[in-house]
Amino acid sequence: MTTGEAQFYGGFEKNLGRLLEEAPVTATFLGDHRFECRLGDYTREGEERQRAMLSDWEREPHSFAPQGWSLDARIDHTLTTQVVKSLLRAVNRLRLVERNPSTPADEVVQGAYFLLLRDFAPLPQRMGNLLGRLREAPRVFAEGRSRIVAKDVPPVWAEGALRLLVEKSDLKPDDPRAEVCRYTQAPTQPQCYLMGKLEILEIVAAYRKAHPEASLRDTHDAILSCGSLPPRLMRNRLFPAG
Repeated sequence: MTTGEAQFYGGFEKNLGRLLEEAPVTATFLGDHRFECRLGDYTREGEERQRAMLSDWEREPHSFAPQGWSLDARIDHTLTTQVVKSLLRAVNRLRLVERNPSTPADEVVQGAYFLLLRDFAPLPQRMGNLLGRLREAPRVFAEGRSRIVAKDVPPVWAEGALRLLVEKSDLKPDDPRAEVCRYTQAPTQPQCYLMGKLEILEIVAAYRKAHPEASLRDTHDAILSCGSLPPRLMRNRLFPAG
């Protein structure tokens, strides 16, 4: 490996690490599990930070003269240059945060899906990370909602989403439109249900561990006997100190 190749790959590792820290869901997808409890930053300040980082990275490959490098290194140099240009174009020209209303939802859904998709860690650990990401969902939705520029949203994106719901769910056109309006007004409602479900599943597992003789019906009866208590108070009642 030439000195130039070593410098190029060293810079690549540094910049990729910065990119994955800014894009924790992408990090999970690529197998980097350092940021599992987080979702991305959709504030204007966060976007400016990402733009500056990508702009610096875009200029870096041009400081190298890849002539004389190995074929693999020249291919990596070209691919890196084009991929970084594409990422910068998404920020500068596509402006997905301002023009695509589904961007925050994609971050939340994919952030959960990628944790469940691969068995890279014990399920309880992944569920804990999932809970952390779901707790970040309200922030992501609020940031996305504050950034959207309604007049710049291409109608085809909104109409395409509605058409997909009609085709895949066999719904009449008015129904998916009502669903879109409902979850635009209360985007965190489904996430709240899922967070509650995960908390209850943790309590079920803890109860059955503490009472191995209990049937599933006994476990459900014990939990339901607590009434509509928040999970923390439910734990206090089911597992009193001492």
